[in-house]
Parts: sequence; structure tokens; C-alpha cells
Amino acid sequence: MARKYHILLISSSGGVLLDLLALEPWWRQHETTWAAARAKDTEEMLSGRRTRWVCERRVTRPWGAVLGFAEARKILREVRPDVLVSAGSGMAIGFFAAARLMGIPSF
Repeated sequence: MARKYHILLISSSGGVLLDLLALEPWWRQHETTWAAARAKDTEEMLSGRRTRWVCERRVTRPWGAVLGFAEARKILREVRPDVLVSAGSGMAIGFFAAARLMGIPSF
């Protein structure tokens, strides 16, 4: 029997969300939590799924990057995923940086 992982899927709205939803045949077999920016499409498409709503900050601004990293670290400590997956959301940068420090693989 294959091991089940706890996957944290990180998404903004729009195309990134659609890309991650297209991977559902793969991640459906695992435990999942979403870290997503609150928007109309994310609220609708992630309805009924375990979701942590995250502020979408501009990581190109120093305070945005710092606050995004702090929020990501807090969520990673609470959720304790085995792996992080994103399809290119800017807010994933803070999550990937925090995950690296915590030894959590990210893709």
C-alpha cells in the first residue's frame, strides 16, 4: 500500500488554482490542505475543502516578503504538511522559504 502524504497546496486565484485543481487525480489520494488567497473563484472552487486563507502580498516589497514568510511559517507549524505544491503563485515564495528552513520538500 502506498504511503499517504499530507500535502499543502498553495494557490492564488485564476490560472494557478486551475492548474492545481487539474492535478486532483494525483493529490486526491492524499490528505490535503489548501493555503489560498481569498477571491470569488477560490472561495467557490475550494468550498468544502480544508483551506487556510492567506493574504496575497506583494513579495517584491520588503515588508510584503517578511509578512508573507511569517504567515507561511505559522501555517506550516500548524498544518505540519509532508510536502508543499504550488503552480507558481507569488505567495508561494514565503511558503517555500519557510519550508526550506523547516526541512519540508517543496515543488
